[in-house]
Amino acid sequence: MSTPSALYPLPSVLERVIQQERDLLILSIDQQEWDLLLQVVQRQNVRGAQEYHVLLRRLWLFEYRDERGCWFGINPVLAESEIFKSWQKSSIAVSQPVWYTHL
Repeated sequence: MSTPSALYPLPSVLERVIQQERDLLILSIDQQEWDLLLQVVQRQNVRGAQEYHVLLRRLWLFEYRDERGCWFGINPVLAESEIFKSWQKSSIAVSQPVWYTHL
């Protein structure tokens, strides 16, 4: 008799869960919101309460803080999307992963 872990190896189950979460998030973002998200990622700055609430409350963007200050990064699940990867390849302004960029 096979064990559950033999039937569904953990990495493939985990990968499927991540893909499903990514796909659900992508479905919730329209083109105007993608444009806003990519602008914020590029400039590393959220302008005003409207942008902040739209992007962070929907978990499309994360705010990080440490002793050096705060910075913003796209949700790592969305960073795996073809939309983001395509934008990242075409954008010369993004020279390193955005979640490591400090203001």
